[in-house]
Parts: sequence; structure tokens; C-alpha cells
Amino acid sequence: MRLIDVEEAKQFLKENLILPEESYEAIARTMLNAVPTAYDVDKVVEQLEELRGNELDGIRKGVSDIDLMQSIRGQNILNNAIEIVKSGGINKTKEAAE
Repeated sequence: MRLIDVEEAKQFLKENLILPEESYEAIARTMLNAVPTAYDVDKVVEQLEELRGNELDGIRKGVSDIDLMQSIRGQNILNNAIEIVKSGGINKTKEAAE
């Protein structure tokens, strides 16, 4: 399965189909908006943030030093995962260098 940017797909249709504006809108609405979302970034971020909250609860409960270090490491991993999901997996630092 491949995910697409719906707004870019609509723009592509608009630029490449020779149709009246009303027809384009109907096609875009039917074709693109009718397809169910395969991946909802907001829902994934919400779930990761909930998991991060659970990790914080564990830290607040007073754990051993080893558990605390693992919880902090887990927090850092979750923070990075959330940022990756929000960015769509695009490494902005790498793009800037290119």
C-alpha cells in the first residue's frame, strides 16, 4: 500500500484533466474523499502521546535508578517517534542539506 497526499493529488487532477471546474470537483470529491484513510497521523500521535503519559506516570511513582533511567530513555524514544510521525518520516535536516 502507498499513502498519498490528497491535496497534491487534487492539484494534479486539476492540472492534468481538461474538465469544467464543477466536474473536477465532483471527481476529486468522489475519487479521493471516498477512499478511507489508511493512516491517520493524528491518531498515531495521540496513541504515542498516551503511551508517553503512561511512561511519565511510572517515573512519578518513585522507581529505582535503573527503572528511572529506562523510563527516561523510553521518554526520549517516544518523543523522537512522535516527531518522526508528525513530520511524515521526512528528515528535515537531511532535506536542508540537499
